[in-house]
Amino acid sequence: VQHELLPNMSVTGGYYKRQFDNITATVNKAVIPATDYTAFTVIAPLHPNLPNGGGESITLYNLSPAKQGAVDNVLVNSPGRSRNYDGFELSVNARIPRGFAFGGITMERTITDNCADISNPNGDTNSSAQRFCRRENPFRALYKGSAGYRLPYDIQLAGSFQARPGIPLGATWTVTSAISQASGGQALTAGISSIDVELVDPTTTFYAYVLTNDLTVSRIVRLGGSRRLRAYAEIFNVMNNSRIFTRNETFGPQWYNPINLVDARR
Repeated sequence: VQHELLPNMSVTGGYYKRQFDNITATVNKAVIPATDYTAFTVIAPLHPNLPNGGGESITLYNLSPAKQGAVDNVLVNSPGRSRNYDGFELSVNARIPRGFAFGGITMERTITDNCADISNPNGDTNSSAQRFCRRENPFRALYKGSAGYRLPYDIQLAGSFQARPGIPLGATWTVTSAISQASGGQALTAGISSIDVELVDPTTTFYAYVLTNDLTVSRIVRLGGSRRLRAYAEIFNVMNNSRIFTRNETFGPQWYNPINLVDARR
């Protein structure tokens, strides 16, 4: 929906929905999760940056040794699997004397449900893990804006700003037989050497917003006739923001250490 608020100023709003059902899954017909896996629990490690400081009781599953190496994979359309997207958008567009201004907010979320047709409840390359198989993300907002203004002597000043929500923060804990037994669990069976466990719910813990703000100054030099030359200078990350957008996500001594920052002003 678009509406004119004032002369040369309009507001636009929209709602977007996408729904995908019967998403494909790889099912191992040679294994029945309800009878061929045995549940046991381990205690997650402690760390001040984990939710509630860690120490959560986590359920893992041991495969029956009789089913070791049993594989009969079939690709199916799973009626129980789905992905739904909802988004709301509001933007304002204005044309002002000697310039323009634009700004908008987008609120969006995605809900995925991969809890059906799980062959390996621990998760692997062909199967979603039982843990966090349904992910109902909260609505998060993207903010963006840009403006430009023409100064005397054909000088053009333009800038943009964006605040982008950070991605989910991960913590992958590799559980071996020794680690499992030390944390109250059992030795792993069926020739499995380790199980990767996500310690953090990906719908609750995120990196901080990534802020970007750029500025461009340009000037048109008229060379006579139809010939023109544009000289310009661009400054990226004007405020020299240094938000962290990548950390070490393998749980261990180096977990949570920063890896990448927003590029410095240049």
